[in-house]
Amino acid sequence: MDACLFVLYIGDIIPSEKVQIRFVGNSHPNDGVGLRNETQPTNLTYSPSKTCHCFEHLCDQKPSNTIGYYDDRVIADLENYKQLQHLSGIDKNYIWRSGLKHDCAKIMELLKNGQGYQNGYGVTVSLEDTYLYPLLKSSDIANDHVLDCRKYLLVTQRYIGEETSYIQNNAPKTWNYLQNNAEALFNRKSSVYKKRPPFSIFGVGSYTFSPWKIAISGFYKKLNFKLVRPIGGKSVVLDDTFTFCPVGLSKKHSLLLNSLTQISPLCFLSP
Repeated sequence: MDACLFVLYIGDIIPSEKVQIRFVGNSHPNDGVGLRNETQPTNLTYSPSKTCHCFEHLCDQKPSNTIGYYDDRVIADLENYKQLQHLSGIDKNYIWRSGLKHDCAKIMELLKNGQGYQNGYGVTVSLEDTYLYPLLKSSDIANDHVLDCRKYLLVTQRYIGEETSYIQNNAPKTWNYLQNNAEALFNRKSSVYKKRPPFSIFGVGSYTFSPWKIAISGFYKKLNFKLVRPIGGKSVVLDDTFTFCPVGLSKKHSLLLNSLTQISPLCFLSP
């Protein structure tokens, strides 16, 4: 099959400006004659557009959807958005957050066993519960496994930049564990840990410890909002594959979850 390569420059567009587009390949749409290793310029007149029609197949006459720049953002399905744009807005009572970032799962994520906590290297250690929180992963949400946890996360800070040296007095076993694994933690590549206290984490704040959360994983295309509640009397923490909204009161989380799982909001939020 002959192919034609279009090279377009997207930038400041002047209405009705003459531009030159080169067709490169074995065919040209205007002459019907195959070209070999040649380029043929043509002048076209165009007007600026903020939409792009998408077609499932080359033979389709009608687009399946239209991508557009609207309301100062890129919209994946413009027609769907315009029908449901009344759902768009900002409510300061509901702020969506990202989960915790630590970049050292083999040290910071632990399995609880009869002897203590086992890290990703298979080493079992005895740690205080002070800085350990139930952890849910994306696969847990996907499999509706939210009432108990498989892993615990070592949460060394309650806000970004908090000093970590106090762990030595509050939980000496935990401090020794961190010291024994300091090299792995110091060698994390992300710049968010640079010039921070030792063993820092990121994406942590008061919202992290909210007892009730509405969470959704970014790993799955299907929208699946789940209510996350305390496990074993402690707030559940989520990793950075999640987006979640902290909600404090039972009436609030029920209202939000019910609102998000209605057909219209799901259609509005669908990619």
